[in-house]
Amino acid sequence: MKKRGWVLLFLVCTLMASSGAWAIAIGSPAHLYLTYNWVKNPPSHFLDGSHITVIELWATWCGPCYSAVPVLTQLQSQYQDSVQIAGVSREPADLVVPYVEDQGDRMNYSVAYRGEFVWAYYNDGYYSHAVIIDQSLHVIWQGSAFDLAEPLAEAVDAGVFVKNHPVGGVLTEGQDLTLSVELTRDVPVSYAWTRNGQPVGGNTATLSLPSVSSADHGDYVCTITRTDNPDVSVQTSNAAVRVLPSGDLPLLSFSGMVAMAVVLLLGGIFVLRYKLNAA
Repeated sequence: MKKRGWVLLFLVCTLMASSGAWAIAIGSPAHLYLTYNWVKNPPSHFLDGSHITVIELWATWCGPCYSAVPVLTQLQSQYQDSVQIAGVSREPADLVVPYVEDQGDRMNYSVAYRGEFVWAYYNDGYYSHAVIIDQSLHVIWQGSAFDLAEPLAEAVDAGVFVKNHPVGGVLTEGQDLTLSVELTRDVPVSYAWTRNGQPVGGNTATLSLPSVSSADHGDYVCTITRTDNPDVSVQTSNAAVRVLPSGDLPLLSFSGMVAMAVVLLLGGIFVLRYKLNAA
């Protein structure tokens, strides 16, 4: 009897996972202010526009959800530089945490619990249901997690993803600096550099700053846009370039001066106590 109950539960979950009546329409914006309680691999690029986001809605008791775990793990490994996968359950921590711990590396992507509002926005009660959110933060596909591979590959192929961001630094006048950006793969793009929000440089992956001066002091960002689809673009992280007059050393900030004063004070107290004890 117990076995028949589990079989019936599996069949119900399978039917719910394959249903085609979804709660959200293709083209709808992603909801950026929902609560996620991360239990494994808290994401670093979740719905920030730098990566494609996949949200899969699952439950600990759902058979198809269990079967979909290695599928999602493989896709996360395959697209680790361009896709952020998150499995979201609406169950409490006391059910999700031990389940996730028991899965180990089999479940190697971001996982969250207590995602009731996530479910309410992206789904209407169907399990092992996945949505793909592109870099413009809109839903571009939804369906069973088992059908995710092909549309996800198409989404990645249409995107642009930064592998290495430009790195700034502190320089003295006269030094040279080159800022550069590297993509995960070769795609048709244009580059637009800015310093403090103003255009600078040309349409290249590198920005050369020879013999820097105070005019080069600022925050640099590069916007990369697909030339075959101008609606797809991504920005690099900020590269802060600080230029000091030649021969000058960086001045301590107020907090740095306070810290230095505390160190000197404690050092003085230690020396005084040592002398008093020695006497």
